[in-house]
Amino acid sequence: EEWKNMNSTMNYNVEVPFSNLYVAQQLYKDIPQNSIMNFAILNSLRSWSYFPLNTSIQGYANVAAFGIDGCNSMLIGESMNTNEFCFIVTGDLAFFYDMNALGNRHLGNNLRILLVNNGKGCEFTHHLNPGHIFEENVNQYIAAAGHYGNQSPTLVRDYACNLGMDYLTANTKETFLANMEAFVNPVINNSCVFEVFTRDIDENEALKIMANVASMKHQIKEGIKSTVGEKGIKFIRDLIKK
Repeated sequence: EEWKNMNSTMNYNVEVPFSNLYVAQQLYKDIPQNSIMNFAILNSLRSWSYFPLNTSIQGYANVAAFGIDGCNSMLIGESMNTNEFCFIVTGDLAFFYDMNALGNRHLGNNLRILLVNNGKGCEFTHHLNPGHIFEENVNQYIAAAGHYGNQSPTLVRDYACNLGMDYLTANTKETFLANMEAFVNPVINNSCVFEVFTRDIDENEALKIMANVASMKHQIKEGIKSTVGEKGIKFIRDLIKK
């Protein structure tokens, strides 16, 4: 009940920078019913957890022991046993770690891969992770800046196209919205990779904004409850219904 109450007061339209959170905010209502949604580790899973998917959609997260291995492999295994859309929301580290799975000759046409490429694994740079204490030196020690093509605009495109997959790309809100409809189009032709290029600074800021919105809603609710009590809450609810 607490979860339902919190969800009912969430402002899903709050303005956030171009990020995994922004992508989730724009897409969550348009994921086709009965689809399967997979979420790779940490930032993708966290970002999409703020938004309620249609109840017909199955959701999975192959986080295991909080590693990055096997996300694409699991997606492909699912896709071989259903005709429904099989989505995955993944970051660059998790995607590249398991990208060889996309070369499977049994690949179908129902895959939809949303690759949020921030070029470094921004999990290590945002304020929730102890790694941020390294500040500008974080990439030298634990992140992955400069690896995996360093946000190359052609690396994933060429790989996907050579495997017979469609490829979409975006690096701004405008280009994302322009390609979003094609990504969730219920008419399945080819499997598709949608590569979205973001910046870690924007990912971090978006997370702060959304976390503060959720926290403020909870604080306001608790403040009202402590002031007027349960009877007062019931009175306010009844009044609003009238």
